[in-house]
Amino acid sequence: MQRMLLLILVVLMILVACTGPQKSDPKPTPSSKPDWVDNPTVLYPATRYLTGVGIGSSREAANSFAMGNISKIFKIEVKASSEVMQRYEEYTLAGQTTSASATTSDQQVRVDTEANLFNIKIGQNWVDELGRHYALAYQDREQTAGIMLSRIKTNSQRILTNLNKALKESDPWMQFALVDNATMISLQNTEMVEQLGIISSSASAQVRLEYDPEALRLQRAHLAKQLIFSVSVSGDPDNKIQPVIEQTISQMGFSLRGEYPNKVAAEVTFEDVVLDQPQKFTRYNLALTVYDHNGKKVLTIADTGREGHINQPEAKARAIRTVNGKISTEMPKKIWNYIDTLAKK
Repeated sequence: MQRMLLLILVVLMILVACTGPQKSDPKPTPSSKPDWVDNPTVLYPATRYLTGVGIGSSREAANSFAMGNISKIFKIEVKASSEVMQRYEEYTLAGQTTSASATTSDQQVRVDTEANLFNIKIGQNWVDELGRHYALAYQDREQTAGIMLSRIKTNSQRILTNLNKALKESDPWMQFALVDNATMISLQNTEMVEQLGIISSSASAQVRLEYDPEALRLQRAHLAKQLIFSVSVSGDPDNKIQPVIEQTISQMGFSLRGEYPNKVAAEVTFEDVVLDQPQKFTRYNLALTVYDHNGKKVLTIADTGREGHINQPEAKARAIRTVNGKISTEMPKKIWNYIDTLAKK
């Protein structure tokens, strides 16, 4: 009997060996599309969250598009310019405001310049079989409303502090700097109030501004007109430089006529350069200084270089355009930087 059982066992082992290798398990297939791709409210109900789904060639791109799609929900009528936004961020850099592509609960994000959004987070990511990345961004309504209400209150306190300081100031630069800073902060508050109307109507109803944004804007415009400038330029026989300086001052809201002016003194030179090549060149030099009404130096701009062309007149014309471009871009930046520095004192 034992021999019979042993024989049967040997036969079975031979049969198993003769059957050959078994087929390998099928490769795993990509996971099916999550429900949130087409309907983000399955994870984040609309009553509690604002959501946006983004698609991109990378995870980072999908995240960015998702946050951008949340920004499209907001139809903000009053938006601060990118220049004002940058100045506001720099002013509040000491702990109050930071920018990022994805944010924590008390950080801020600017997406596609549509709105300055708070408290945007990425909740989900997924990659399909073609390698496309999907992301789901969300914003907690109640939590975000609380952050914004706190910031509006803090900003309002800064505005009132600046206005009280301005009342005690006699220096026109300092007075304008304080009111300009208050107006800049007011623009941020106006944006947040607009957003609150979409995020949480109950939170929006709690906002009580202790200042009048329109009156503040008019006050700033009035004080800007009190900053009067006179312009003198040497080395500009064709009068190509002075009009650009004056236009730049006017576009900033300041005046060109009046008593006790601040002074803009500029010196330019244009010199033909002879080189051993067919192209003609003109070398230029620019030295520009702004003084306040007391003669204190506010800023300087200096630049030198050369421009070339196939003929000398066009080479000089290019040099003049370069100088004017330097003035129209650098002068406002340096003046606003000086004004913001005064406001921080």
